[in-house]
Amino acid sequence: MLIIIIAALCGLGIFGYVNERDVHSTEYQTGTDTAANRLDIDVTLQRMDASARQLALIVLVTPHGTLTDDGDDSSPSRDLVIETSSLTNTTLHFPARERISAQNISVGLDTGIVSDYPFDRYTTTVGFYASINSEPIPISLTFRNADPFFLTKAIGANVDSGSAAIGLRIERSRGTFIFAWFLMAAMWILALSVLGAAWIIVRQRRGLIWPAMGWMAATLFALVAVRNAVPGLPPIGSLLDYASFLWAEAIVAISLGLVAACGVLVENNRKPST
Repeated sequence: MLIIIIAALCGLGIFGYVNERDVHSTEYQTGTDTAANRLDIDVTLQRMDASARQLALIVLVTPHGTLTDDGDDSSPSRDLVIETSSLTNTTLHFPARERISAQNISVGLDTGIVSDYPFDRYTTTVGFYASINSEPIPISLTFRNADPFFLTKAIGANVDSGSAAIGLRIERSRGTFIFAWFLMAAMWILALSVLGAAWIIVRQRRGLIWPAMGWMAATLFALVAVRNAVPGLPPIGSLLDYASFLWAEAIVAISLGLVAACGVLVENNRKPST
């Protein structure tokens, strides 16, 4: 029976992993992918920085048709200019007949607060406008996510002459979400264990029990290590802290203080042995 339960749990876990992997590897495409003379813009999300409120993206541009240099899709036939939705690198320049290299850009987030961790969700828009000699060029835009700690989903697209944009919703990955909940539960379990032990020691007036007090003190500092193990390292003051960490620290500290105070009184009132 135990083997069946273990096998069922492992199978459920594998199913959850495969499902999240498929969702994570989903690509989103918009724009014009049928025009013979167009630009394919391939965008990969390398890192989502929720604290800095920005996405780190790698952009690779591939020309097609008459936009290539004698059929070489690694270089444009004419000077190419691409406007981006980035706040720092707003314009990408690709000189004629020079090899196109991948570009790193950052895009800011429109909504979302990191202190809502682990329920924080964000939205943003990744968009481009391409032109040669001020004339717009058809764009095919493809977006994929390579950050294992976040999931992205397209929530809209906007395509116009020479431009393409994808609206994105970004949230914590399922694995991150489950692990954060597990650590929150672990904090409460540790705190309530200390509280239960403290209640017994004080109620039975056992005095100063040094191993128990050492365990309680170690738990007080172990909770800090558990808090720092949370994926993404959200800032102090996040929802996670108010839901578990701060309460757990307070319960353990108060329990330790009560055990010490009551223990001192009990030991002080005991008659010396003869």
